[in-house]
Amino acid sequence: MNLSMVVYDKNGATRGQLRMQLDFGGTKWSLAEDSGKLWTRIGASQSGAMDVRGTQVGIKGQPPGKLPQVVLLLSNVPENGNANAGTGKIVTSTDESLADGFVYWICEAPTLSPIRQAMMAVLRENVPVPVLSSGDPLFKKLTGYNTQMLLDNYWEPENKNPPWPEGKQPPKNTTFTTCNLTLGCLAGKLGARLGKKVGRWLSAGVLQLDWAAKDVPGSWIPSSSGGTPKVGDFYSKPDGSQVFGHVGTIGEITEQGTWVAVDGGQGGYRSANKKDFIKRVNRGKLEPSRMNGWVDIDKYFA
Repeated sequence: MNLSMVVYDKNGATRGQLRMQLDFGGTKWSLAEDSGKLWTRIGASQSGAMDVRGTQVGIKGQPPGKLPQVVLLLSNVPENGNANAGTGKIVTSTDESLADGFVYWICEAPTLSPIRQAMMAVLRENVPVPVLSSGDPLFKKLTGYNTQMLLDNYWEPENKNPPWPEGKQPPKNTTFTTCNLTLGCLAGKLGARLGKKVGRWLSAGVLQLDWAAKDVPGSWIPSSSGGTPKVGDFYSKPDGSQVFGHVGTIGEITEQGTWVAVDGGQGGYRSANKKDFIKRVNRGKLEPSRMNGWVDIDKYFA
């Protein structure tokens, strides 16, 4: 969430403007590059932790010679998605004239890069509903498979009708799903829309998603970087005992800091009806530390 705010001193005089990003998923804030000069009159640090309590958000800064503390207390913050403007109190500052001053903030409309806008268009066209079954024509249009093809090629090749030619029957694989296949297909659709060639590893949709860095160095962002993925990025997370066990696409990040994934492999042979699914899955609070990392599509398709 990006906030633009006007800063007033304790006498109500306007002192300038600030721009700040609030990350509810990581409970941290960061300052826009063009706001540094004014902000130094309030706190020295350019980023830090947030103290979120209901609709109040405490911005923790570090005045010179002091430990990090709440320097700005924002009220009526739109974590519930209903407000787009509010006020805040300057709790402490390095400039005494700003102490007990206040701010008036507005929530800036989020902007997506052209690449991310293209990714949203790809998702709307190829996964236009919350759930796509392998029995749906759109499923086959995206992945190249339908339920019968999954049965014949992976789940029950011994039951194919007509049977496989002698020596051509593939091995039975009841754990196969379209998890990584879906990601590779979506990456290919995005590349085609952008007129960009998709590299070997991303187009293959490998579970070892950090191999995308072999295609485009620097495009893989490990969770240890301290960063946060954005809408449209391809993510990887552990699944049970598998470190690289699941991949998908970040389809939405809400103002509340939760996220929705667009994931294949949401069924499989062991599901009740022996179908696979592509679903828009609400994954709860966005916590990058729970991921292996993600492919930054801005960097990959630059």
